[in-house]
Amino acid sequence: SATHLLTRANWDVLGYVLHGLIFVLLGMQLPDILRHLPVPLDAGQWPAAGQIAMLVLTSLAITLALLAVRALGVWLALRLALHGRPTPTALCATTLGGVRGAITLAAVLGLPHQLGDGSPFPARDFLVFQATAVILWWLAAASVGLPPLLRALERQTPAAAAHGREQRWARRRALRDAGAASHDPAVRLRALQAQREQLHRLCGSRRINDKTLRTLVLELDLEELWLRQSGPAPLGGPGPLHH
Repeated sequence: SATHLLTRANWDVLGYVLHGLIFVLLGMQLPDILRHLPVPLDAGQWPAAGQIAMLVLTSLAITLALLAVRALGVWLALRLALHGRPTPTALCATTLGGVRGAITLAAVLGLPHQLGDGSPFPARDFLVFQATAVILWWLAAASVGLPPLLRALERQTPAAAAHGREQRWARRRALRDAGAASHDPAVRLRALQAQREQLHRLCGSRRINDKTLRTLVLELDLEELWLRQSGPAPLGGPGPLHH
């Protein structure tokens, strides 16, 4: 349990640092790109205002195209998963939820500055600018559109209630297979391990999903860590999974 908790915390920190590092690299290059805005590939003879407008419109067109492609993929996935047509609210919320970010920046920042013969990589600044603009467009759309969509989705679908029922059922099933409750720490530790194994079996047989498994295993890990540090439990004070 201690290893699970430590691994979870370290992985969260590592992911945060790596995502932040990519945006730091972008921030180091973006000021220079903004000082020398890349010329659109087909607007070299346009006035400066027209070139900026072309850059902005190009990024907006790319964002709309990505939204359309993602909406099509989401519609197909939800159609297969739900065995029916997804509601417009679910479709829009899932589409906006796929914000472009770290992977997009990692791909575009991975382009070399120079080719093998020493000449500059063609249109690299243009690509970096467009990737950044697409991310900003998508973030703005998600920030404005997702809150009302998610509130409407919560009113329309019983997904949250179904998830709560699944958690309660999995708790009862794991507790039943672990045997009677006991205040003996050694017995309780064995019971926690039995519950953990039962939860993994339920997930392996697809009777519960990964989210439920992670939530309940985290509760077991916290209870085991508390048992090992505190010794015998106070009378009438069962751990999180026993509530």
